[in-house]
Amino acid sequence: MPNTITNLVAARDYCLNHPVDIVVFTGGLFNQQKGQVSPAADLMNKWWQAQERLPHQPRTMCENVSLITRENVPMTVGKLAQYDISLNNCQVVAVSDYWHLLGIRVLFLRLYGKRIRIRSSKFRLPPKYVAERLAKAVYYLIWPRGGDARTRRVIQERGGGQ
Repeated sequence: MPNTITNLVAARDYCLNHPVDIVVFTGGLFNQQKGQVSPAADLMNKWWQAQERLPHQPRTMCENVSLITRENVPMTVGKLAQYDISLNNCQVVAVSDYWHLLGIRVLFLRLYGKRIRIRSSKFRLPPKYVAERLAKAVYYLIWPRGGDARTRRVIQERGGGQ
């Protein structure tokens, strides 16, 4: 959770200096076995709404089903499409820790041919997590749509098969 708050603060700081129209929070129920009852996206949105209003308050959306980065990207694009927002006519800025952003950037480029802007929250990650994120970014380069049938099926079932 500390990195989530760090990411949210970085996103608000970005919005203060670069007015945006929409902020999309993404993430589902990661820890049901530990009692999580609200999707991560909803919790992030709740935190966002509790903060002081920004001079240019963006609309917020929640994609609250995806569980991994490989699902976050297509499901967020699908959520935007529900509101007739196309990647062709918008600029995407992702805010997270640097190593997570690497995978997000690779997925947007490989799946949609879309170059996105990234803003790191500068959250310091343990070396094990950095190695895991690097490995996933390489995996996304090789198999951006999911390297196995199970991954592709889960994404399709969750509505991210655009």
